[in-house]
Formats: sequence, structure tokens, C-alpha cells
Amino acid sequence: MSGQPTELIGRRTEKSKTFEYPDGSFIASIFTGPIHYRDDAGRWQDISSKLIPSTEPGYSWRNEASAFGASFKADLGDDFLRLDIAGTAFAWSLLGALPVRVATSGVRASYPNALRGVSI
Repeated sequence: MSGQPTELIGRRTEKSKTFEYPDGSFIASIFTGPIHYRDDAGRWQDISSKLIPSTEPGYSWRNEASAFGASFKADLGDDFLRLDIAGTAFAWSLLGALPVRVATSGVRASYPNALRGVSI
């Protein structure tokens, strides 16, 4: 195998990627867990849990790409976390929590010291 391989997107599955090398050889990478999800058009797309700025009103961050959506508010309060699953939205609140600012890093969102000695 020499040269740079090209992914054969039409051969994607939930848990695999297939590549073709310039010499005509192929290699498939198979994973133990899902690495792709089906988009609204039925195409396999890469899963990305990376947090990016949200366009959803009231929410500051969301996951980049997955079969479900996770959105986080900038400050802990009512409906601070929203999950969109199969067209249905679910929101979470934490009674008695302090209005702390969300801390994000890569794929992680947390609300430090939401309650005394408790971070979410």
C-alpha cells in the first residue's frame, strides 16, 4: 500500500470505514462502537461529540454531530441541559442549584460547584 488512501464513503457502516489506496488495494477499519450516525437523508455521517457554539435560542453550546442533540446553557438554571432525541426534546433542571457558569473543554461541559461540593 502506497500513497494516500481515499475513504469510500458509500461503504461506511455504523462501525466501519473503508479506504482505497492508489494501487487499487483496500483496507477497512472496524470499531467496537458506533463511529457514524445516519443523518436525515439516511447517509452515514461521522459522530462528533465536540462542543461548538449553539444556534438554539437560550443555549450556548451543543454537540457537533450525532444521532441526538445535546445543548447546554451558559449558566446553570432551568432547562440547563436539553437533549433532542428522535424529534423529541427533553430538558433538565437541578432544584437548588447555584447559577454557575458552564465550563467547556473539547467534548466536556460541566457546571462546577452547582451544589455545595457537587459539580455536574
